[in-house]
Amino acid sequence: MAVVGCLPDILKYFRNSPNFLQAFEYFKSALDTNSLVHKRIHALPMIATEKVLLTDDCYALEQRYTTKKREDCFFESHRKYIDIQMVVSGSELMEHVHISQLQLSQNLLVEKDLIIYQSYSNDFTNKILLKRGDFAIYFPEDAHMGGQMNLESEACFKTVVKIPINAYQG
Repeated sequence: MAVVGCLPDILKYFRNSPNFLQAFEYFKSALDTNSLVHKRIHALPMIATEKVLLTDDCYALEQRYTTKKREDCFFESHRKYIDIQMVVSGSELMEHVHISQLQLSQNLLVEKDLIIYQSYSNDFTNKILLKRGDFAIYFPEDAHMGGQMNLESEACFKTVVKIPINAYQG
């Protein structure tokens, strides 16, 4: 059940979850060009990820990378955390599909809460283009592939908030 949208719209639907509200406050700061969060994300070196603790059980992965061809990306899912991915600047093409449609390639649940899936035809996936302020929420049954270029490769600044699935009150 992936959820895709822009920040002002989604706030209406997740008000009863303190962890989501905390994440959305963080996202607002990430989009504010005068904030320390925005400046910190834009100061990251290329191909970098920094983990930032937001609460005792939620954290953000602030990222800077260059988008790439689809064949250089992979589908992944998580069991312990919900991913809320938001582009701070740049853009990236994302795909998502239900995990039941994929075959397991690598199980890193214990080490990283990460499952990687074998390559899959993009004929049967949902595709979205995320631009500044757009985000996607992925639950455990949502396999997702990010980091793809749209028309050409570009720098993408993104942050991913991880919320424990057991803390979600949807």
